[in-house]
Amino acid sequence: MPKSTVHRLLRPLLLWRLRHISDRVYLILVSMVVGLLAGMAAVVLKTLVHDSQKVLNAWVPAQYQVFSSSLYPIIGIALTVLFTRYFLDGNLGRGIGPIIYNIARQGSVVPRSKLYSQLVSSFLTVTFGARRGWRRLFP
Repeated sequence: MPKSTVHRLLRPLLLWRLRHISDRVYLILVSMVVGLLAGMAAVVLKTLVHDSQKVLNAWVPAQYQVFSSSLYPIIGIALTVLFTRYFLDGNLGRGIGPIIYNIARQGSVVPRSKLYSQLVSSFLTVTFGARRGWRRLFP
């Protein structure tokens, strides 16, 4: 959608908000929406990781599970590196620091890739995670 279309759609909503809702109430409402979205993202991530690990364990025969548990972390790191290199142009950033920098220095403009990159990279890392191999070897 072009920028003008987005502005045309949001403008009446923003004007209504300015007339009827104070800045304080608006901040509280937006904080609640952000909190709900973050909670839903955490639940989706946990569910996807849990189901993916079930699938990864289901197709490996019992006698090869130790080998596969040793191999999965290497696969997870490789997939995360490939995702970072080819989809994010090698710029993932660590933690919340780059987001805070964008908010403070760049007028709260956060690149679109930052919206999903942490979720996808953590899914790949945790699904094929390193703890998985150690749990199998040392229960």
